[in-house]
Amino acid sequence: MTDTAPSRPASGLRAHPILIFVAVTWLVQAGLGWLSIQGVVRRGWFEWSFLIKPSAALVMAYWLDGTRGALGIARPLVRFRAHPGWYLFAFTLLPAILVASVYLHRGLTGSLDAPVRFDWWAFQKPYYKMYFVIAAMSLADEIAYFGFVYTRLAPRITGLTAALWIAVCWSISYTPRIFMESEMMADSTIPLWLFILNFLTLTPICVWLYGSTKSGMLVSLSQITANFGLLVLPVMPKTAGTLAVFGIMVALMGIVSAFLVHRYGARYLTVSGQAPVFGA
Repeated sequence: MTDTAPSRPASGLRAHPILIFVAVTWLVQAGLGWLSIQGVVRRGWFEWSFLIKPSAALVMAYWLDGTRGALGIARPLVRFRAHPGWYLFAFTLLPAILVASVYLHRGLTGSLDAPVRFDWWAFQKPYYKMYFVIAAMSLADEIAYFGFVYTRLAPRITGLTAALWIAVCWSISYTPRIFMESEMMADSTIPLWLFILNFLTLTPICVWLYGSTKSGMLVSLSQITANFGLLVLPVMPKTAGTLAVFGIMVALMGIVSAFLVHRYGARYLTVSGQAPVFGA
């Protein structure tokens, strides 16, 4: 079910690799944020602090399982062989949820006739650094939370439980960006509970995609398309002018996740061993 599994007896610090990983990455990011507030380091250093997560994951994997472990968590990122239907799923599901959230909110508020304000600025005036950072953040999260955290959790607990643990770790890692009001994929107007719930509803979808294809590339592509969708569509509270659209998005992701758990089971949360959704 996984590409890597601990090969050395767990003892001492080795018995708590995920806890160490979460603590170290959060402390480094929060520390950089505090130093940037104090003017000790440039704010740009904090914006690039997401690189701490894949770096720490690779170091931890090497510490636990040597070169085999480090290569094992990176290998899924270049695994691209999958049925085209999985690519269709990765490219369309989350953007479709974003669009549905916008129009469902407009339908509920009786404003369907008003034009939707799409923020095309980022594409009319290309900001290539932003494009690169958003893509890099998605790749970094895949290495950290699916290449490392998921593959260490999956042999021990159910797929759904692993997804929930990943969601907690994932949301914690982004809290420094919220408090710092980062320019990259953060909105301090979102309540912390809803921000965490966002990850709790998103992660089962990602785990289902990753567990069914063993492709980190597909998970990254789904995140990249979703993040670019958040740039263009009025979903985040600061661009929508209301928290309701973001809340509807979280609810829709929760419905999709609940369907996947019901259809494929909480134990594996994957189509492996069953009739594949998109063929072999």
